[in-house]
Amino acid sequence: MNVFKLINIMELNSNGQEMIRVLEYPENIRQKFGMYIDSASTCLRECIDNSTDEVLACKTCNLIIIDTNFDGYNMVCDQGRGIPIFMSPDKPGRTQADVAVSTLHAGSKFVNSDSKIGTYGIGVSATNALSSHFWVLSKITPENYNKSLPIVKEFYESLGPRSKKDVFYYAYYEKGYKISEGAAKKSDLEKMMGLTTKTLPQGMSTITLFVVDQEIFPNQKAEIPVENLENFLFIQEKFYKRKIQIVANGEVLSSDCIKPYKFEILRTITPSDISKNPYLGVYVTFEVDPSLSPKKSTGSVNGLVVNNGVHIQYLESCFEDALREEYKIKHKTIFPGLKMWVILLAEDLVYDSQIKSRLRSISKVKVSDFQDITKDFIKIFKKNEDYWVSHVSKLNALAESYKSIGAIEKAQKMIDSATGNQAFRSKQEYVEGFADATSGNRWDCELFTCFTGDTEVLTERYGLVSMVDLVEMTKTCGNDYIYTFSFDKKTIISPARILTAKEVMKVTKLCKVTLNTGESFTCTPEHEIRDINGWYWDAASLYKGKRLMTAYGRKTKVLVESVEVYDVPETPVYCIEVANLEHNFPILKSGVVVKNCEGLSAAGGLKAGRKSTQNQAVLPLRGKILNVKDATVDEALANKEIFTLLKVIGLGIDANNVTTGCKTKEEAYEKIRKYSRYGKICIATD
Repeated sequence: MNVFKLINIMELNSNGQEMIRVLEYPENIRQKFGMYIDSASTCLRECIDNSTDEVLACKTCNLIIIDTNFDGYNMVCDQGRGIPIFMSPDKPGRTQADVAVSTLHAGSKFVNSDSKIGTYGIGVSATNALSSHFWVLSKITPENYNKSLPIVKEFYESLGPRSKKDVFYYAYYEKGYKISEGAAKKSDLEKMMGLTTKTLPQGMSTITLFVVDQEIFPNQKAEIPVENLENFLFIQEKFYKRKIQIVANGEVLSSDCIKPYKFEILRTITPSDISKNPYLGVYVTFEVDPSLSPKKSTGSVNGLVVNNGVHIQYLESCFEDALREEYKIKHKTIFPGLKMWVILLAEDLVYDSQIKSRLRSISKVKVSDFQDITKDFIKIFKKNEDYWVSHVSKLNALAESYKSIGAIEKAQKMIDSATGNQAFRSKQEYVEGFADATSGNRWDCELFTCFTGDTEVLTERYGLVSMVDLVEMTKTCGNDYIYTFSFDKKTIISPARILTAKEVMKVTKLCKVTLNTGESFTCTPEHEIRDINGWYWDAASLYKGKRLMTAYGRKTKVLVESVEVYDVPETPVYCIEVANLEHNFPILKSGVVVKNCEGLSAAGGLKAGRKSTQNQAVLPLRGKILNVKDATVDEALANKEIFTLLKVIGLGIDANNVTTGCKTKEEAYEKIRKYSRYGKICIATD
C-alpha cells in the first residue's frame, strides 16, 4: 500500500463492521484540505515558492512575474530552466512535470539534484487538487523535446526553425484530475485557456495558472505575499549580490523598504553534522531601545516571513551568551529593549505545518553550531563599547528594581495595570487557561476560580497510548479499567487506575521539551515535570542538561536537550486523572514522570458552559497554591496563581489596596465598585 495515501475509516459493510477506505490523489487532499492549504493566498504562495526556488538554483533566472487577475486566473511564471518534462523514472508513462504537480511527496528534495521544483512534493500538488482549473506549462527546447512524451517530440519536429521559439509542453487539470496533456504554441494555448484581454508573457520557461475551487475556498481572492518577496530580494542582494526582478500585478517590487537596524552580522555556518544541511546562511540585524521597550524579534526563513521558531530562538541564545560573557551578567533581565531581525537560509527544515508559520527545527543542526555568531556579537559589543555599556547598566538597574521595589509601590502599580494603564511590568504572566470576560462594565462580570493530544501515556496493558485515544478508551471501557503507573515520594512505582481522560481546554501558548533520547513532548508551559530528585518543575522552566525522573528510576539517564515556548492558534490540550495520592503518571517510551492537571478539568467545563463570555471569566487554579501567611510580597507575586488572582481582580494587596485611606464602609464600597474588575467571585471545584 502506498504510505502516502490517506486512510479514512468511513463506512460500515453489510455486517456492520468498519471498512478502511483508501483515498488517492486528488481526493486525499480535497477531503482533508485544511491539513495542507488554508486559503487561496496559500495556493498562490506555493506556486511562487517554486519560482523563488528556481532563482536560488539557476543563476540565469532573474525574473518572476505574478498576476492575480490574469483573465480570471492566478499566474506565476519565471525564466528559469523550466519544470523537467522528461519521463518520470518512478511513474512510467508520465512526465516529471505531471508527477510534480499531481502526486504527493514527488519532488527534487528526495534526490541529489540542482532542481528545486516541488522540493517537498506537497504544495503545488495540493494547489492543483484545490483548483477548478490548473495549467502547468514548461518550455520545449532542443535539449528536452526528445526525452518527453512521443506527442511532444512529434509536434516539435513538425515545426520549422522560426516556429520553435514559443512552444510549450502543457498539462491541464480540473480539481486535480488531468484532463489533457501535450504540446502547443503559445498563441494556441492562449485560445485553449480562453484568454481574451491578456497574453502569456514572452521569454518565460515555466508558467503556472490556476483558479481556486469556489467549493473549497468561497473567497477566491489571493493576496500576493509582498513582504515575503521583499525579504527574498533582500536575501539575494545581501547573500548573493544578485539583482532579481519580481513584477507583481504590474508593479516592480524592491527591497529598498527594508531598513536594517544599527548593527548587522552576515555569516555562513558549516554545521557539525552536514548530512541534511551542508551549510547555513545567517543574517541578523539588531539594536536596542534606550527606553527598554518589550523585546521585538522577527524573522525570515528562505525568504518566507516566519516570526516564530528555532531560528529566532538560536540567535537570541547567541545574543544572551555574548552579553553574559562580555559583561558578566548573572541576572535574567537580558532582552528588554532588544530589536532583532533574523534571516536563515537552509535546505532541510521542519515547520509546524504546511502553512509554515513557525520553524520547528533545522535538520541535524544544534544551537552549538552557531557559536561563531556569539563571537560576532561580542566583537560588535567591544567595537561599540559606549553604546553597549550604557545598555547593560540600564538592564542591571531594571533587574535590581525587581528586587527593591516596595510592597506599597508594587501594589499600586498592579492596581494601575489592572485598570488599563499597564504600568506594572512583571516578569510573571497569567495562569495558562485564564479566560477573561470582555464586558466594559466590570461590576457585571463574574470570575470563576496539559498536554497536546499526540502525547503518549505509558499504560500497563496497552503500552503507549496517545491522550486523544485515552479519551475515547475511557468512555467505552466500562468496568474494564485502564491502568497506568504512579510514583510515591520514595519513587516506588505502583499501578494506578485512570479515572478520567479528557480535553481540558484550548490554549494559545505551548511548550515543547526535547530529550536526549530523541523523544519530545508538548504541553502547557506550566505543566509540572518531575526531576531525578523528586522535585516538580514547570515545563517552561526546565533547562538543557536537567535530568528527569522516569518509570525506570535511576537506571536510565534522561536529560532535557532543549525547551521551546511558542504561540499557537487555539489548540486543545488534554490530561488524565489517576487514582493515586501523588497524582502523577509516566509519558513517552522513556517513562518521564509528569503531574496531573488538577483543577483544569473544572475550568474546562466552566469555560465551555458559561452563558456569557462578556460577563463571565474563568481562572483555573491547580492543587495547593502558595501559602502566603508568612510569605513576602515578592515571594507572593512570584507565584503565578497568586499574581494572577491579584491582578485580574484589581483591588491591590494588604499593604496597599483601593480602600486604603477610606473612612467609612460606604466610601470603601464605592472605591471597590470603581476599581474591581468583577462584581462576583465564585469558587468552583471538581
